Amino acid sequence: MSEKIKFTDILDITKMLDSFSHYKSKFSIYRDDYKKSRGAIVNVNNFSNDLAIRYEEEDGEFSYDPRQRLYLANDRENIQFEVKALKVYSKLLYLKFPEFIELTELRADQRIPLLNRDLFVEFHNTNFLKETRHKVDVKGVLFDISEGGVGIIVDKKLFPNMNLYHLGDEVEITCISDNQLETKILGRMTYIKFLEHTPLDNHLQLGIRVYNGKDLLHQIEKKEGL
Repeated sequence: MSEKIKFTDILDITKMLDSFSHYKSKFSIYRDDYKKSRGAIVNVNNFSNDLAIRYEEEDGEFSYDPRQRLYLANDRENIQFEVKALKVYSKLLYLKFPEFIELTELRADQRIPLLNRDLFVEFHNTNFLKETRHKVDVKGVLFDISEGGVGIIVDKKLFPNMNLYHLGDEVEITCISDNQLETKILGRMTYIKFLEHTPLDNHLQLGIRVYNGKDLLHQIEKKEGL
């Protein structure tokens, strides 16, 4: 089973595109005629709401019909969106911002609820670490887990540095209940929600799409007996 999550807010879209651009995330570019190219987002213009992709075209210049739709997909993270091409210039393909970015969530019916288990998880923003060489660890409580990702609850008052986290950022999970993980666990931040008017007031609910979720699930099962 899978579930599609659609991001339509312009601020969410901009933050995700900025993250893809900063880390030169690779995308497949599909056309209506089924031709496929590869490229990386190299610039995002938040004033004119357009972006530039440096493409890899084996046959030379990128060819397209302005009437055709273009689709960008990142298979590793199950992200896809439709865009309109504006122009091609000097190996750069200029595109309008998408109306939405869609993420295919693969763990809709496979989640194990964990909030009552008091399992603490420690993680940090690898984007911030690469930029500043400074690691800022955040600790939260595991909300749920599956092979596709984890849900985490973080007390915003204890960790104001959560302001450093944005949709699309890469994170590394390092510890579960003070036990160092045996395998490096990397993922992508796909969901950030501020909880209000609930028993968890002033907390953040985070969703992290994990690349090697089976390894994480196996380690937690071994240590915690799920």
